Amino acid sequence: MGRYIAVRLGAALVTLVAASMLIFVLLRVAPGDPARLMYGLTPPPDAQLEEMRAALGLDQPLPVQYARYMGAALRGDFGRSYRSHEPVGSMIAERFPRTLRLTLAALVIATVVGVAAGVAAGVRRGSWLDAATMAAAVLGVSVPSFWFGMVLILVFAVGLGWFSVAGSSTWRDVVLPAVTLGISAAAVIARVTRAAMVEVLTQDYIRTARVKGLAERVVYFRHALKNALIPVVSIVGLQMGYMLSGAIVVENVFGYAGMGQLAVYALNTRDYPVIQAVVLVSTTCFILVNLAVDLLYTLLDPRIRYA
Repeated sequence: MGRYIAVRLGAALVTLVAASMLIFVLLRVAPGDPARLMYGLTPPPDAQLEEMRAALGLDQPLPVQYARYMGAALRGDFGRSYRSHEPVGSMIAERFPRTLRLTLAALVIATVVGVAAGVAAGVRRGSWLDAATMAAAVLGVSVPSFWFGMVLILVFAVGLGWFSVAGSSTWRDVVLPAVTLGISAAAVIARVTRAAMVEVLTQDYIRTARVKGLAERVVYFRHALKNALIPVVSIVGLQMGYMLSGAIVVENVFGYAGMGQLAVYALNTRDYPVIQAVVLVSTTCFILVNLAVDLLYTLLDPRIRYA
């Protein structure tokens, strides 16, 4: 068990370093001079440009720049925005809790809806309910999130007036974005849960439980569901990671002031420190979520622990 955890931690660290190096290099070779961007639309004299490059450390070799950046990032210092000149760390600290709240709300919706639909379809395999659930799952995966979000806005915000169109301060501002973000994840979870239930229900111990005269409800929920949820745990963790990146589209559709909206603004204005910090924080969250899922998986399935 200890060796498995050490291997997973090492792999997570290597992945994080590789991702941070990749985004750092890509932004450094991208068109545009960061020093010139600091001055906005007014081009400064060449002497001032050189002074700004030296102040930003852009006159140093890339390995030195990377080492300095990561050293500062580990202390929570991501530099300053080229546009607003605010500390990037403060901008992230303001936006990240909102994106996390949206992601967790979407994850709860996706998990509850997906598991319930998958169990119902698996138990009623071959029925009209199974066919309808799987058709809805295919539709949920296929429909673009921005289109689904616009439909929800037109129906529930503009038409019925139940929810606000934009904002991020109250629970009413979170409902529609969370449903939009969670619908595709719910479809994936439903399909995985259904497949797992169908497989588990063919096992010998399920037949033994039925021979003993146990009620179908007990067979399904006490014996089958517990083992069917093992692969679902893994897919739920992956979906949370995807939601953190998928929030970029949803937040901009709903005007939700989170990390995704900040990332799009930074891309449009070529605010490289903000882009770099958003990608680094998102990547770190994705890696940590998957690491937690891996460790939880070993607790649920001892075969992995001793492999």
